[in-house]
Amino acid sequence: MRFLVITRDEPNIEWKSQNEVLEEEAKAIWKLKKEDILREIWFTGVSREAVLMFEKENQKALEEIMNNLPLVERKLIKYQIMQLSPYDGFERLMKK
Repeated sequence: MRFLVITRDEPNIEWKSQNEVLEEEAKAIWKLKKEDILREIWFTGVSREAVLMFEKENQKALEEIMNNLPLVERKLIKYQIMQLSPYDGFERLMKK
């Protein structure tokens, strides 16, 4: 199953003092990318919130992964998971 995850920073975090945990997070994200669990990762333009695309068997398995990420464990970010379904809008163009 495909999932879209959007993260949000907790308020009042001084990110310049979080270098160690940010490096841990980068290592964890790289591991997920190498395992092809994490398919894509982006930042939004101005607010720099992370947008991640995952492939996982179910949402519970993905929540376990997310909850073990260093930034989530330390309550520096929170996240929202959205399950994605294939787009079927082109069916409107097909004659039956």
